[in-house]
Amino acid sequence: MDQLVVRAQFSKWRGYFVAAPTVFNHDLSIDAAGQDALLDWYLAEGMHGIVIAGTSGEWSALTSKERVRLFELARLRVPRSLPLIAGCNALTALETGEYARQAALLGFDGIMVSPPPYVVPTEEEVFAFYQMVADASDLPIIVYNWPRGTGIDMSPALVTRLGEIPKIVALKNSTANLGAFVETLRRCQDRLIIFGILPSDLGLGLMERLGGDGCIGAMGVLGRHQPGFFTHAWRGDSEQALRCGRKDQFLMSHLLEGFGGRYGNAIATFKYLLSMRGLPSGPVRPPLLNLSPGGQDAIQRIISSRGELFAP
Repeated sequence: MDQLVVRAQFSKWRGYFVAAPTVFNHDLSIDAAGQDALLDWYLAEGMHGIVIAGTSGEWSALTSKERVRLFELARLRVPRSLPLIAGCNALTALETGEYARQAALLGFDGIMVSPPPYVVPTEEEVFAFYQMVADASDLPIIVYNWPRGTGIDMSPALVTRLGEIPKIVALKNSTANLGAFVETLRRCQDRLIIFGILPSDLGLGLMERLGGDGCIGAMGVLGRHQPGFFTHAWRGDSEQALRCGRKDQFLMSHLLEGFGGRYGNAIATFKYLLSMRGLPSGPVRPPLLNLSPGGQDAIQRIISSRGELFAP
């Protein structure tokens, strides 16, 4: 698809898309009321888009019925004016295609899909997988490069080739390889919407020099500051953009190591931060574990050391 057509058709696919968690009750059932309340908060905080049942949504711990239930809850809550993306990761293209079909029936705007985890497919197999998903989906696709979860890091050449599949319109690039990220951005900015720009000095510089469209971030725990980075950048207000970005970078640099949590797994870490803000999040599902009391104490000390972190 011609990039001018892509950017006209998907003009709202930019900025900070929040990867929403799945809110569980203490018995680990889905907390529908809590999920609704959290989505309402995201809307009030000005998120530019919402992803349901992605990595942060603990998709691998959900049954197929639960995932579709999450899709239903989100579609009832999120206005049609805001991009709503269905996380459709699965072990097979067939299952991914079924989730894509359900998302299309519910009126989602797109799907996000990583290569299947565990099997570590070759580049040719990754391409064939996405071609099968595209053939089965009526919705546009965000390719998710997630080396930590899949065991493969898509090369710039592979992403460039995937961009030739008409249904593929965007990339979430969560590689830790900065050189590969920049090379992919350079190659694909003219054919794909690129997510993966961090709210930081580096992210601002990349947008100014090479392009890039936004970030799909874990749980949006800072609220309006995370979409604010991009909103201020678009207005040309670099000072305010970086003010927002420095809050994000403080948090991530103190609580994460790479893409993993420093005091427990990253999903439990972000859920705990939401709970600190008085927002519904609930526990994580096994095999993940909730933060230990020591981990909670460490995070509380970090947040207390930066008292204005959550301030408007």
